[in-house]
Amino acid sequence: MTMLTCFIVDDEQAAIENLQLLLEKYCFNVKIEGYARSITDALQYLNHNKPDILFLDIRLQNETGFDLLERVHQQHFSLIFVTAYDDYGIKAIKFSATDYLLKPVNATELTEAVNKVARLKKSVDNTAQLNMLLQSFENIRNHEQKKIALSDANQIRYVLISDIICCK
Repeated sequence: MTMLTCFIVDDEQAAIENLQLLLEKYCFNVKIEGYARSITDALQYLNHNKPDILFLDIRLQNETGFDLLERVHQQHFSLIFVTAYDDYGIKAIKFSATDYLLKPVNATELTEAVNKVARLKKSVDNTAQLNMLLQSFENIRNHEQKKIALSDANQIRYVLISDIICCK
């Protein structure tokens, strides 16, 4: 089972707590790293951390979740909107949302959305592994190795050998 990290952005504390309870009860492969109740706090977190999933409300005080997405330096997460408003679906698609859940959140729909992220993450990991395998096979024929696979407890990274200064 692929472990996923997540971050929640919602201006309503009750909505955050409800989503946390549902995730803890039904999504055993998700670790909640934290939450923010404002775009400023969310930006500070997202610009320094890389959660696998961002659960994002659309209406946040005087701003929207879309305002947050426009200001994030790099979108390195799967985006799941969690909102009481069903009229933002098209705009969510334009921001490449993985899913769009309506409040009150249905446990089955939440689980399906998280599983979709896990499948996408696994697919990306498998693609990187396959590309590395193909490159290694080609390099064996050409006697050149350009990348090396380095693993830690959470992931496998494919690094250019020329970028490595020291390895411990």
